[in-house]
Amino acid sequence: MRIKALRLERFTSYKDHTNIDNLSPGVNVIVGRNGAGKSNLFAAISFVLGETLNEAPDDGRRSVVFNDRHSSTMQAWVEITFDNSDRTFPLSGNEIVVRRTSSPRNDSYHLNGKPISLKELKTFLESGGFSGANQFYIVPQGRVSALATASDEERLSVVLSISGATLYNKRRAQSLELLSETDKELIKTKSRLSQIKSRLEGLKLEMTDLERYLDIVGKKHSIEFVLLQRESVRLDDILNSLAEEQEGIRTKRISLQTALNSAADAVVDSEEAISEIRNKIAICKSTREIFKASHASLEDELYQRRRDANLMEDSQGDKVDIPKIQMELSNVKDENTRLEHITQEKLCLLNRIQQKLRGLEAEKTQLECDIGQRGTFTANEREKWISDKISEFMLNLKSIEATILSSKTSISGLRNELSEHQQNLEAQNASIDVKASLVRKTEEAFCQAEKALESLESKRSRAMLDVKKSTVLLNAEEQKIAALAKKLQRNISQSTLSGILAVRQIARDLGLEDQVHGTVAELITIAPQFQTAVERVGGNSLLNIVVKDSLVAKQMIDELLARKNGTITFLPLDLIRQRPSPTISSRNDEALLLSDYIEVTKGFEVVVDHIFGGILVCSKLALAHQYSRKTGCIAVSLMGEVVDPRGAVSGGYSRRDGSKTSFVADVVRLREMETKICEHRAKAKQAQHMVESLKSDITAGHNKVTEALLMSRNAQSELDLEQCRLESLSAIIETVERQLSKQESEVASFEKNQADILAQIEHLQHNTSSSLCEAPFDEHRSLQVEHEIAELAEEFTRIESELKPLERRLGLNHSVIKKLSEQVSRYNAGSRSGNLPGSVSAYQSVKRTEEELESNWTKVTTVESELVELDELLLRNQSELEARRNASDNTARMLYLQERQSAKLDLKLQSLQALKTDNSKKASEVRQVSEIVLELQNLTTNELDHELELTNSTLKNFDHVNKRSIEQFQTYSQELEELEDRHGTLNRDMVSVGKLIDRLDQDKNDDIRNSFEKVNKAFQEIFARLTGRGANLALDESQAGEQDHENSDFKGVRLEVDFGDGLRQTQQLSGGQKTICALALIFAVQSFEPAPFYVFDEIDASLDPSFRRAVASLISEVSSEKHCQFICTTFRPELVSVSSQLYGVSFAKGASQALPVTKQIALSFVDADDETVSSAIHSSS
Repeated sequence: MRIKALRLERFTSYKDHTNIDNLSPGVNVIVGRNGAGKSNLFAAISFVLGETLNEAPDDGRRSVVFNDRHSSTMQAWVEITFDNSDRTFPLSGNEIVVRRTSSPRNDSYHLNGKPISLKELKTFLESGGFSGANQFYIVPQGRVSALATASDEERLSVVLSISGATLYNKRRAQSLELLSETDKELIKTKSRLSQIKSRLEGLKLEMTDLERYLDIVGKKHSIEFVLLQRESVRLDDILNSLAEEQEGIRTKRISLQTALNSAADAVVDSEEAISEIRNKIAICKSTREIFKASHASLEDELYQRRRDANLMEDSQGDKVDIPKIQMELSNVKDENTRLEHITQEKLCLLNRIQQKLRGLEAEKTQLECDIGQRGTFTANEREKWISDKISEFMLNLKSIEATILSSKTSISGLRNELSEHQQNLEAQNASIDVKASLVRKTEEAFCQAEKALESLESKRSRAMLDVKKSTVLLNAEEQKIAALAKKLQRNISQSTLSGILAVRQIARDLGLEDQVHGTVAELITIAPQFQTAVERVGGNSLLNIVVKDSLVAKQMIDELLARKNGTITFLPLDLIRQRPSPTISSRNDEALLLSDYIEVTKGFEVVVDHIFGGILVCSKLALAHQYSRKTGCIAVSLMGEVVDPRGAVSGGYSRRDGSKTSFVADVVRLREMETKICEHRAKAKQAQHMVESLKSDITAGHNKVTEALLMSRNAQSELDLEQCRLESLSAIIETVERQLSKQESEVASFEKNQADILAQIEHLQHNTSSSLCEAPFDEHRSLQVEHEIAELAEEFTRIESELKPLERRLGLNHSVIKKLSEQVSRYNAGSRSGNLPGSVSAYQSVKRTEEELESNWTKVTTVESELVELDELLLRNQSELEARRNASDNTARMLYLQERQSAKLDLKLQSLQALKTDNSKKASEVRQVSEIVLELQNLTTNELDHELELTNSTLKNFDHVNKRSIEQFQTYSQELEELEDRHGTLNRDMVSVGKLIDRLDQDKNDDIRNSFEKVNKAFQEIFARLTGRGANLALDESQAGEQDHENSDFKGVRLEVDFGDGLRQTQQLSGGQKTICALALIFAVQSFEPAPFYVFDEIDASLDPSFRRAVASLISEVSSEKHCQFICTTFRPELVSVSSQLYGVSFAKGASQALPVTKQIALSFVDADDETVSSAIHSSS
């Protein structure tokens, strides 16, 4: 084992991280100038090892941390790596790393990177060969000088430290301390012995008075004993009376408990009935809502179909009366024909009157012109004017003739166009017949698709009703489960409940259903009278799960752990052991074996024997006490009081809902409800699946209906388009006819104008031949014409006023005819297509919808009637439930009162029983005298009380007597014997300790002499090797009276050396000679207690060259011979020459550096300055 590497950072003068790796197993030398930092490397090793082993005081943690004003880091560390290939340390691995870190607050230690305490580190290092007693395997500066100038006593301390004298001194001090304590205890024992002997003499006198006192006390105790016996008899009578009363109350409690259980069951039945009724009500309400929704949908459908069929607003929907419309149309047409005839006559008359008026006005105008001409023109001027006027009329006449010709041509074209349109109208009628046939076919397809869709929707409505019913039932069952689970959670822990509920599912998943048999309570049947007893005795064992064997139990437990489903206890049938049953002989069935009255499923009898075997059931608590003491078995009363053979009684009130059998029954109900829920969910899922499947079918049906409706509408649209075209053609024909009539009227008007112009021309030509003298005749004619014009104008106005009502009536008739004609036309088209109002299919669809609506309303009415009946039934059941609850509450109240009375009696019985027990205990404790007791039995109670009073007054005279004198005499006598034994033991211990101290002193002196002889021999050999001369160590022994306990018989070690001039003492040597002697002594001590490595700090500083060469040679030889490692610091060349590995230390920029160097470089700067050293080290690196 050796030091392999040294690493440090911020330690003393080393600022940066410094590594000294690959230290040689031989001689390692560190060179450098004074102040460069060589000793700080030595201090680093001592920082980890020297202070650790010797626990030297720290001069301040801050002193080892590099002082750097530019850094806030206040921490330094040193790490030493040991080569452990030889397994010197008891750890695996070829390297051991020890690290110490110092900070202002504390120091920490690490071993192979793991934190370790200082004490643990010290123990570890000592296990590798380091010794705290050996101060010379690490030799700092000054220790050689101190040893060189040491006194004989100081050299003796060195020998003592390596010889183990310290351990001897420690053991001797412990022995002396033990001897002192033994002496003190011996003095105390002698003093106590003297006191006890004096006290025993006084107690012998006190015992005479005590004997007289005890006789009177015996009489008193006898009287008290007789009185206590009589009190016990009286208490027995009272207890028997109270026990009979308590038994009567127990009987009443049993009957009341039975009645309460029945009432509770009745309440549960009523609640279940009410829950069932409410479920039915919820189903009925859901059904009613579905029917009402269907009813509303049917009403909308009916309205739509009635609107599509153009039915009347009344609910019956009468058909359109086409014959009546046709008759009305015919009457209107006849009336219109008659009115047109009258109107035509009136118009003709108006035309004639108008023509007459125009002729008379023209004549009047001409006459006026003539009269004016006669008064204005001359004959020539008149002729010229007439000639111009005739020319003007001729031009107008030609224009009118051209217009008449053009109008006649237009009339001919209109007649041809009218003929063409009439032909097109006939072709359009034929096309309409074809389209109407197509409409009928698409309508039939639409009706079929609609019927199929109605059938699917009816199925979906039924499926949705099933879904609603299943949902209502599912919600009701879930509410029941939630209530039941809440009740179960109140009666048992959640983990146990979860485990019981999960067992079935786990067994099903693992395929172990036939090997997991359920809880114990499920496997047994209990008679009502034994219910309470079984509950109290069985307890939580009734909830244990019975399984086939332990393997199944392990599988179930592992699965419960994996699923985190709670905890439960399993009873493997292969591990159950039957309890032995006691043999009893009771009268009138006072005590029975409980297991005989529990029915169990075949094959599981061993479970009942395991839980209830050897347990007795008794009718009364007193009998339970009796038979439990007699048989040594557990006994239980019918009320559930459990009596232990040791006398303990447990019992009291137990809630009915806390019953384990009831709990298991509820668990079974919960499982059944979960099964029902699964069934309802399956039904709901099936119904929902049907709804979903029907939804797709209905969607497909809707698509078919839509497609058929679209085809029907397309066909109807095409038919409507053809009808529009027909109506358009009819309108065009009507327009052409009106245009033709207008053209003919215009031609007639133009012809009339032509005739008027011709008449005027003829008149002008006639005036040309007449003379101006005919003026009177003209004036007379003018007056006659004005009179005729006035008459004709009056008649025209009259006829025109008569014509206006006729025209209005004709306009109304025309609109009526148009409307009726359109209805007849639609009817005729509908008759062909079967889709318009009046078609059979539309009326059948409406009728079918009305029938469905009526049927649906009948269902709604039926459901509402059923709801009314269910509401009435619910009210009756609620009233019955309230009555049952009241009865249950009354019974519970009576039971509570009985229980309170029973509790009071129990308290009274307990107090009396305690009083009786106390009396019995007092009677047993009284030390009565049998002869006196027999005499006192004949006295009455009053006489006994009087005797007791006299005895107590007599005892007052003995108050001064020490009642414990006998006891104290015995106690002191026993203590005297113990103290005498202890005194002898202490004397023997004193002698033994003295002998031990003498033996330790002798052994220590022998070890000191042996160690000294070995060190002296090594010193002589090493001194001879260093100087070639002789030397000797002399051990000075103390004279009589000069010995001390630590150094025994020795007072110092003298040093005698010969440097060629005879033996001399230390005081007669030079400084170099003293140093070589000190080094020889150090090497001798190291030879006596070798270490795995040695660390020297400038041990050759005070030697001359010859001695330095001798020391270097010795170090080299010892390293080779003993295979030990040396790490030396020096600034001399001799150690450099024998080194195996060299390191140079320099100081620059305020910090030290250490790097490996060659021997030539080391020798070159041993006496050089700092700059040369630094440059040499950097060049080598």
